[in-house]
Amino acid sequence: MKKINLLKVSDLCISVEGHNLLKNLNLNAKTGDVIAIIGPNGAGKSSFLKTLMHHYAFKVTKGDIKFNGKSIKNASTDEIAKLGFFYLAQNPMELEGVKLIDLYKIIANAHSSKKIDPISLHNLVTPRFNELNMDLDLLKRNNNVNFSGGQKKKNELVQMFLMNNNVLLLDEVDSGCDVDSLKIIAREINKIKKDKIIILISHQEQLLKQIKPTKYIIIANHKVAESGNGQNLFKALEKGFSKYAKTPVKKQEMDSLKDVF
Repeated sequence: MKKINLLKVSDLCISVEGHNLLKNLNLNAKTGDVIAIIGPNGAGKSSFLKTLMHHYAFKVTKGDIKFNGKSIKNASTDEIAKLGFFYLAQNPMELEGVKLIDLYKIIANAHSSKKIDPISLHNLVTPRFNELNMDLDLLKRNNNVNFSGGQKKKNELVQMFLMNNNVLLLDEVDSGCDVDSLKIIAREINKIKKDKIIILISHQEQLLKQIKPTKYIIIANHKVAESGNGQNLFKALEKGFSKYAKTPVKKQEMDSLKDVF
């Protein structure tokens, strides 16, 4: 019988550089839930996901984050990652001098009880590359350097699969992807979603239609402005966000914070 993981966010208030960013956020998720976070640009959606990973720039000023009944709001990022959380950034980091195959080797060894030999690593990675329609020549290149948007996101998915995470925080996994890449990514997420907690940010209705979230929340005006089940998600998207006052966050979503993960 598979383990059911529980994530509970209660009355969460977040600040950055002394500025209030988000207030009184509540979210309950269990294994099998796919929660879409939508809303106007600059509302703090990405900041919320980064806070769940204890990003250094964001401070929890009130409320709690519990995973399987235990508070993790003060846990370090590496401790949260060891619990099975994975954050996929909007703009995955480029690592000059770090070949992709070497990065995969480090990840695989960190999640195995014994050292991974080259053949075993090849047997782990090759099927993933085939499923994602990735060229194996990418393994010889530096991580994400001169990769297309779709290649970067697929690379992150391979890392995610190697880690076998329980909680997936997907920050615009669809950005920079062409139509074919989008279909492939949606297909691979659908294969694993029943065994994970997935919280994803997306502006593309096409991806959401393919993944079919079970719940959605709209973040606007620094709070959860609306929430509902997945069946009503597309009605909410159809209405748009114009009814919410546009109060763009000034310093909280600075360009200098976009790529810090």
